[in-house]
Amino acid sequence: MIFTLDGNGDRYFATVRVWRNGKLETLSTSRYWWSIGYLWSNVTRALGMKPVEHEYKVMGLAAYTSEKYFKDTYESIFKDLFTIDGLEWKSRYPMNRAFIFLRKKWFGKRFDNIAGALQYMTEEKVTEWIRNGISQTGIKQIACSGGVFMNVKLNQKIQEMPEVEKAYFMPSC
Repeated sequence: MIFTLDGNGDRYFATVRVWRNGKLETLSTSRYWWSIGYLWSNVTRALGMKPVEHEYKVMGLAAYTSEKYFKDTYESIFKDLFTIDGLEWKSRYPMNRAFIFLRKKWFGKRFDNIAGALQYMTEEKVTEWIRNGISQTGIKQIACSGGVFMNVKLNQKIQEMPEVEKAYFMPSC
């Protein structure tokens, strides 16, 4: 099973596909306006860094906090932002409006807690999505591609999932 997860791409930011009988079969696509990768770019921008280039810095910031500190930020900003409906991603509003939403919601929140909450939410939602795919198809060997899968900590969580037999990560988005 092949999962792609990116900021934008070809009108879709998330796809799930399987290779069967010599053909690539699409199981699910999610439109780019609900993109978790787009959210990462907006958080990067809101933290004063360069979007589509410095997301790795936000990932690095996440390591400087712990759940007891970022949990409030997660609950108040990120927890209900995305839902996974089977294999399809949805969000409360289009991510092109995320910058405005974020700036209003996180006033007074520490930058490391924002990064930690975003990382935590990403791990929760992506592993739920992959778990749903494995549950629906029974396929436990997965390949992952796209910018969101450049997140090493996320990839470690995926490899540790008991449902995943083998995981391959495309080394370049």
